[in-house]
Amino acid sequence: MAVPTNTTQVTYRMDGEELVTTRETPFDHWWNLEPGEHELVAEVALDTGETLVTEPIVFRVAAWIPPEER
Repeated sequence: MAVPTNTTQVTYRMDGEELVTTRETPFDHWWNLEPGEHELVAEVALDTGETLVTEPIVFRVAAWIPPEER
């Protein structure tokens, strides 16, 4: 996702629960996924006080194998 240049933080929510709030570029974060269907939304806070919210991204995880088991 591209963020506006005046972004101060991005909050990621998956399935309605807050995952993380990042305050440093590139505003990314990695997390483990559970099998099943999920919905991801990002809330982008701007230095103007405005908050932008992305459209939900729906995706499905068929299986997850931990790196140590690959």
